[in-house]
Amino acid sequence: MGDARAAFLDRDGTILVDPGYLHEPGRARLFPGAAEAIRRLNEAGFLVVTVSNQSGIARGMFDEAAYAAVQRRLAELLAARGAHLDASYFCPHYPEVSGPCECRKPGLKLFREAQTALGIDFTRFLRGRPLERRRACPGARRARRAGRDRTRRGTPRASVRARRPGRARPRGRGRADCARVMRRRDLLLVMTGCALTPVLGAQRPPAGTIAVGQTIQSQLKKSDLLLPRDSTYAKEWVIDATEGQVVTIDLASDSLDAYLIVYGPGLPRDLQDDDSGGNCNARLTLRFPRSGAYHIAVTSTEKRQAGPFTLSVASGARPKSLSRCRRNR
Repeated sequence: MGDARAAFLDRDGTILVDPGYLHEPGRARLFPGAAEAIRRLNEAGFLVVTVSNQSGIARGMFDEAAYAAVQRRLAELLAARGAHLDASYFCPHYPEVSGPCECRKPGLKLFREAQTALGIDFTRFLRGRPLERRRACPGARRARRAGRDRTRRGTPRASVRARRPGRARPRGRGRADCARVMRRRDLLLVMTGCALTPVLGAQRPPAGTIAVGQTIQSQLKKSDLLLPRDSTYAKEWVIDATEGQVVTIDLASDSLDAYLIVYGPGLPRDLQDDDSGGNCNARLTLRFPRSGAYHIAVTSTEKRQAGPFTLSVASGARPKSLSRCRRNR
């Protein structure tokens, strides 16, 4: 066993947007922020390895050459942003077609192959947890026990629980991308499934982009992503920002108790607001610390609230409203 540190990541739905059985290089599209997170892992000295189930091969939908073509395109997209993968492994099987195998996740064969080939230390690990489901982790029993000693409930999470006013976030938990979690906790292994785009990106692509001076009218619907720990619907947009730029983001609704979350490169923590826009509306003013893509997540404070809202981004700072929220909660 070696002493190399590694981050194991899924490919489709974590690094690349998953249209379903991705096999055409021209359809390969990075999630916003994914390349930056991988670059930070590279710079921190972690090997970055993808481990992916590719059942479309066994189903006859595409062949291994098509998988390799998408991998080459992924390498090009990452290289253009200063990031790279150190190794890639995949399982081409599907139990109902080709029978059971040891390499299909959550099996451990591919992880053990990477451990041997790259000299990876498996004695400590972080198990990434996406928003909607838990993934298996290939850690040994001793590693799992060591992980439980570090956190109250066993393993730190990479999933989101937006902090509400008056609720303290448990220490060592909360939303962060894989690179930030590992850098802060100095853990040696990140399991596949850890969301590289923290709120919605690992499960669903953003609803779209928004620019300074733009106003968007949309709505939270029952078909939107349901954040399981809060039982609130959520949707997000991406804004391309310039370092030092000051903006005010407003989220207004007559139907929702609006809640706003902003995260992105250089922010030491997620920016969140409930009522600073007045009348139960949300407002955040911020100066972008770096140039890059920032995510604006729209949700509510009440469980399963759906309804229309208006999201706008204006240049410059605006004061917080002193108007209290008087709606029935």
